[in-house]
Amino acid sequence: VLPYVEVFHDSELMAGAFGTRIPKSVLTEPAANLTHLLVPALAVTSQGDRLGFGEGYFDATIHAARMESNPPLCWGVVYTAQCVDALPVSPWDE
Repeated sequence: VLPYVEVFHDSELMAGAFGTRIPKSVLTEPAANLTHLLVPALAVTSQGDRLGFGEGYFDATIHAARMESNPPLCWGVVYTAQCVDALPVSPWDE
């Protein structure tokens, strides 16, 4: 599971993978108690199936979070064009 941390509008950022910026606190802060998780996707269905980017990081994080007593709400972040009728689904997909 990735070390998620709280991020605020004034959080100090540093260079991350693929030209992204990530909070510096990821190096020093304990993992946050997740209440909401924004989940990127290539495509989604109205049944909640999600096609991710192939590495399984969000699937593993969501699975672990669902084992907690108060799991976070997961929100898919997509454009309307990414909504499809069906997707292939594997047993480990979240």
